[in-house]
Amino acid sequence: MALTLNLLPPITILIGGLMGGRWRPSHRLRGVIAHLVGGLVLGTAAADLMPAASQQGQPIALAIGFCIG
Repeated sequence: MALTLNLLPPITILIGGLMGGRWRPSHRLRGVIAHLVGGLVLGTAAADLMPAASQQGQPIALAIGFCIG
């Protein structure tokens, strides 16, 4: 079982590399993926910053800075 789990990342990378070399996603699919990744990054940043701002008692300053950024 452990051997199978250790082989999963290289197999996944190999399959992804082969797919990337042969298949070109459409412009629309690339846009969907870009928005998904952007949302994940934004959500991660908010999850990291919100507890610190809540503890310091400055949520309005955080919201303004977040919107400007």
